[in-house]
Amino acid sequence: MTKRVKRISLYIFLLPILMTLFTVFISYTSIYISLKNCFYKQQMQIQREFFKELKKKTKKRVEIAYSVLETLYNRKMNECKKYNVPADKCKKEFLNDIVDIFDNFRWPNKGYIFILDFYGNTLYHPDHSLMKINRWNLTRNGIKIFQLLVNEAKKHPNGTYVRYLGYNFHNKAVWKVSYVKVFKPLNALIGSGVYLNYLDKRLLELKKNQQKIFKTLNKKLYTAALIVLILTLIISFILSKIVQKLFLKYEKQIENEQLELKRKSITDNLTGLFNRNYLKYIFSLFRAKAKRENKKIAIIFIDLDYFKEINDTLGHKYGDILLKIIARRFKEVLREDDIIIRFGGDEFIVLLLFNKEEEILSVIDRLYKKIREKILLKHKEFNINLSIGISIYPDDSKDLDILIKNADMAMYEAKKKGKGRFEFFKHELSKKLEEKTELKNDLIESIKNENFDIYFQPKIGKNEDLYGAEVLVRWNHPQRGLLFPNIFLPIAYEKKLITDIDFIVLKKAIKQYKKWENNGLNPGKISCNITTIDLEDENFIDKIKKLLEENEFDAENLILEITEENVMKDPEKNIKFLEELRKLGLGISIDDFGTGYSSLSYLKKLPITELKIDRSFVKDIGKDKDDEEIVRVIILLGRVLNLTIVAEGVETEKQKEFLLLEGVDALQGYLYSPPIKADEFEEKFLRKQNGCQ
Repeated sequence: MTKRVKRISLYIFLLPILMTLFTVFISYTSIYISLKNCFYKQQMQIQREFFKELKKKTKKRVEIAYSVLETLYNRKMNECKKYNVPADKCKKEFLNDIVDIFDNFRWPNKGYIFILDFYGNTLYHPDHSLMKINRWNLTRNGIKIFQLLVNEAKKHPNGTYVRYLGYNFHNKAVWKVSYVKVFKPLNALIGSGVYLNYLDKRLLELKKNQQKIFKTLNKKLYTAALIVLILTLIISFILSKIVQKLFLKYEKQIENEQLELKRKSITDNLTGLFNRNYLKYIFSLFRAKAKRENKKIAIIFIDLDYFKEINDTLGHKYGDILLKIIARRFKEVLREDDIIIRFGGDEFIVLLLFNKEEEILSVIDRLYKKIREKILLKHKEFNINLSIGISIYPDDSKDLDILIKNADMAMYEAKKKGKGRFEFFKHELSKKLEEKTELKNDLIESIKNENFDIYFQPKIGKNEDLYGAEVLVRWNHPQRGLLFPNIFLPIAYEKKLITDIDFIVLKKAIKQYKKWENNGLNPGKISCNITTIDLEDENFIDKIKKLLEENEFDAENLILEITEENVMKDPEKNIKFLEELRKLGLGISIDDFGTGYSSLSYLKKLPITELKIDRSFVKDIGKDKDDEEIVRVIILLGRVLNLTIVAEGVETEKQKEFLLLEGVDALQGYLYSPPIKADEFEEKFLRKQNGCQ
């Protein structure tokens, strides 16, 4: 039996016991709190009943005494009147009479009546010694008791309750509650009181009963807890023994399942190939073997060509089926010692040991032959190809991550050259990557400092007048000098820095336009380029709006150009965004029209004002009839949609004549001017147009 099983058995034995003890403790505490609350409620109920009874009895006594006193007083006054007894004598006799009469009264629970005049003299009290002294200034706890009684009685002559510290018959000060009522003929009050120590006696009796109940219940609870604990001990012991046997039985199964989980952690669920988690481990084994056998390791990075198109067209289900087929084909052609790993998505890595380069080429040749066999998916045949990059250990690096990166670079180089190819890593590729990274960092810094120049390429109308200009960007690199867009815009687009550059160009173009306008020059409509990354920026429209307002720029003189291909990446979303831009009053132009495969239904929905015919159709005018027909169709389409038609890339008179004859509104190209700086544009086109020399 393993230590772990013994430990678990001990836990199983102890846990129910601890839980039982905890349950007993909680139960006992709960019962104790419940009983305490119940006893407290009983005590409060006795107090409420006591005070209710107190009020009732004291008031009743006073009312009886009042009636008796009133009757006696009336009778005595009538006798005195009949026999002409003086009033003082009559009152004195009456006071003596009431002492005799009230002394014969018997009240339950040691109750009594007292009569007190408004000057602190006790006219009647069961303790006659108190009738001989004036207690007007008697004080308890800083309160003059008899003044309090008189004052309260005067405020409520028909009767009221007063609580105060008085004396009981043992000359001990205790709290007392009296009901007092004014008897006007004697300028006195009648009262009856009850000492609260009677309440204490009743509460003490109740507490004794409650303690008896609690002791009895305690005994029963202890007995029940002991029985439960003994039963728990027996059951826990039996259960721990059963669990020991079960654990011993299943321990081997758990170990097997752990091995299976480990296997799954290094295996791709879809294809059954090893996954990238296994790569470092297997590479370390390959490296050790390569050293022992004096061999090299080839890292073959494979990417499936056209996989994304098939996945998007047929859906992920068929994409997964395709990956399974490809994985199976890989296994069929690779050597027994070669390792194939699914690196992620449609990317795979093959590790193979070799002595001669011919071994690598042989494996790659077999891979191409097998993978290029037709694949049937959803009753359609598909051709798959591979782009492959290869790096060599230890020639290219001894570090696995660097080897993978190098192979990846070589694969992308193969893709650039036309897909379906393979490339060995060359250190020039690494240098290119370093240059690209360096250029990206420089680009970020230049964006901060706005180190970009704007150039203007004129658009000439059909009457040879200036229609406007397209604003183009050049990067004034601090070390490399002036760089053209093809050098840095792909990096800016890839790293999503293009929005910042587009906005800098817009800002500079508008400021330059306002400068010309303030000098009485008319540049026409200026066009600036935007991309889908701009459209993804939630704040882009607000920034454009703010820029126009800050410079008091007429939005009608600004056209934003976006390529047809960019729009068609997400037409529904982009149409909505362009509509919001259009509401600002500026124009929208579709650039490179004819190359993006947009449907007429989407084209009709686009809130555009201008179509630009792509230079690829313009350059072969006069040479290729098909291109000429395409241009005619684009112009006709623009006319139907009531759009301005601009042709770019115009370089010959022949192209110009054809386009103007077919009805193009404006021409742009090297026939008129390459992109030029603002001062040159001003000199050549603006001052000439305005007759200024």
